[in-house]
Amino acid sequence: MDHTLRRIAGIALVLLAAASLVVSLFVLVQVWRLRAPVQASASRGLDLISSTLETTAQVLHVTGTSLEAASSSVSTLQGTVDTLGKSIDDFTPMVDSIQSLTSGTLPGTITSVQNSLQSAQASAKVIDSVLKSLTVLSPGLYNPATPLDQSLGQVSTGLGNINKSFASLDTSLTNTKDNIQAFKGKVDQISKDMGEINSNLLKAKALVSNYEDSMARMQTSIHRIQANLWLLVNTLAVLITFVILWLGVVQVWVLLQGWEMTKIKLRKPQN
Repeated sequence: MDHTLRRIAGIALVLLAAASLVVSLFVLVQVWRLRAPVQASASRGLDLISSTLETTAQVLHVTGTSLEAASSSVSTLQGTVDTLGKSIDDFTPMVDSIQSLTSGTLPGTITSVQNSLQSAQASAKVIDSVLKSLTVLSPGLYNPATPLDQSLGQVSTGLGNINKSFASLDTSLTNTKDNIQAFKGKVDQISKDMGEINSNLLKAKALVSNYEDSMARMQTSIHRIQANLWLLVNTLAVLITFVILWLGVVQVWVLLQGWEMTKIKLRKPQN
């Protein structure tokens, strides 16, 4: 009974080893038969990948150029805004100077002139009285339409109106200066925002450049693989052939062992 089981096991090993040898031989033939189609298919796939990478690299180049142009435009605009801010800074002292004149120097000068006119007005009354007394002898000698003291009084009144205008102008200049400072703050904020935008554009440009470099390296690698594709395919085929042959050796050994097991029963009855 034991010999029968061993013989059955030997037959199973022989059949299994034989089938494995057939499959191995079939795989070996297919490996070398499909070697050229696999190489052609891989070449087409690599060509497609290379074409996609080239298109992507072109898009990245256009994007990088656009980002560089945008960065340049933003930098130019930021320079213009900074120049405007500097002009505002230069304009503010001029407003302060004008305001100093309108709120202090000029009103003080006009007040001094008014005081002088008031003193002259008192003297003019005396002079006017003396001149009028001379008209007794010669009526046409002095007969003004407006006495001198009244003319000086009108001039003094006019200067007082100018002081009121200076006060109004001082208020307007103060409001203008406040508005200019508020506008200057907005200009500075715009310049700051533009600086941040330009910084982000430059970072994006650097990122795009890095991707362009990566695309170039990948294309170089693909071209290298394409140039050596036949060697890679043949090397892979040789490796698979070696593995199959090694398995074939093992399968032959199993076949021989099974065959030996099948002969046990044949020799047993002779004993």
